[in-house]
Amino acid sequence: CGVNSTFEEFSPSFVDAGGVTMLYFSSNRAGLHKIYVSIMQEDGTWGTPSPVAELNQEGAVDARPNVRKDGLEIVFDSTRGDPANPDIFTSTRASLSQPWSPPQRLVIVNSPGAESRPSLSRDGTRLYFGSTRANVPGNSGADIFVSTRSGPGNKRP
Repeated sequence: CGVNSTFEEFSPSFVDAGGVTMLYFSSNRAGLHKIYVSIMQEDGTWGTPSPVAELNQEGAVDARPNVRKDGLEIVFDSTRGDPANPDIFTSTRASLSQPWSPPQRLVIVNSPGAESRPSLSRDGTRLYFGSTRANVPGNSGADIFVSTRSGPGNKRP
């Protein structure tokens, strides 16, 4: 697979929309983990991965991307607010050929604990994620949580 390097690559998110097949993933090939994308070529091989500049922030770990099936929304975790406790961020775009909007921290799902590994449901109405939030009785680690919204692209994930 042409996306692999001698560094870590993980959390692939496959998107096949609008006649384009993309693979988003995170890698530490440039130091800290960043989000990359590779486009499937006409011969069925993956093109050279490139960092998604508008999603990555200097000095932060930006990792574990998950893209909505239409390719117009992405969620990922990042340490840009607190190096010890990652939060979930989202970004959207109007079309597959447009750049991603500036990432926004999902205030409604993030807590003082760490949130990571976000995953959107196929219909875009549910966001599953891991959290170490302290409000779970007897919690000594991370648990899985879900947040719902009425439809994809709505402000409340």
